[in-house]
Amino acid sequence: MSFIRMKDSLAGLTVEFVDYQDKAPFGSVMDPTKGCEAEDNFVLTTVASGLDRVRPHTVGLTMDFVDGPRNDVVKVFVDGEIRHTGTSWEDYYRWCTESGGGVPGDASADQSRTVDSLIFQARTSGGQATATLHHGFLFDNLTYSSFNTEQCDEHNSDGDSDVQSASGGHSHGKFHKHGCGKDATDSVSHQDDQQGHSFQSTSVDAAAFTTAADGRTATMTGTGLDNGLPVAFTLVVVDHDGLIPATYSLVLSDGYAFIGTVVSGSISVL
Repeated sequence: MSFIRMKDSLAGLTVEFVDYQDKAPFGSVMDPTKGCEAEDNFVLTTVASGLDRVRPHTVGLTMDFVDGPRNDVVKVFVDGEIRHTGTSWEDYYRWCTESGGGVPGDASADQSRTVDSLIFQARTSGGQATATLHHGFLFDNLTYSSFNTEQCDEHNSDGDSDVQSASGGHSHGKFHKHGCGKDATDSVSHQDDQQGHSFQSTSVDAAAFTTAADGRTATMTGTGLDNGLPVAFTLVVVDHDGLIPATYSLVLSDGYAFIGTVVSGSISVL
């Protein structure tokens, strides 16, 4: 498990991260109490502050789950830049009795928890923040995925094509994505002269690759500039192996979207 808090302060938006740190003497199966004593606690870190309220922002979280205690690696990204590297809550669930762990000599009880859900809550330390009703943050373009790191690094997606929408609109998209994590060679660009949009990515933060009977899909997220203004983006492409034209969908956080099929050029998802 992990935790991110977003707050609005007088100086702008703030992003905070909380992890659980088991410090020496460390907890163990034979003596789990050592992992849940006074020196072990939840640690709050401010990873970004003073963020502009009138701009869209992206917040990303990657979690590397490694077998054993005290070794999960969690990275926090804000607007495409890594801001902090910490750990998960694995040792809280492993060593602390209030979490269901902390059973001496019982390795089956002293296991961490699976991470299989995402929860958004508006609350304070005293409970629900009822004063924020009808106010707060808009979350959009949410993506999440899980994968084996070695397997994901084998995937690539490339495209350089003219795309036509259902209404007859035309645009040109070009992109490259290697693996699921952030890679220096990644790039997404999109030119729509009819609607007056020119987009270029500044950071391709993550990707997810899936395979179904009708084709292979790549979903890319990150940040960039649309006509020189900062935006977040989600690009989804589907490679149908030439059986039918590849599909292309680009959505920007400023409200622009282009969805269509390839009429010339190519898109590949491998």
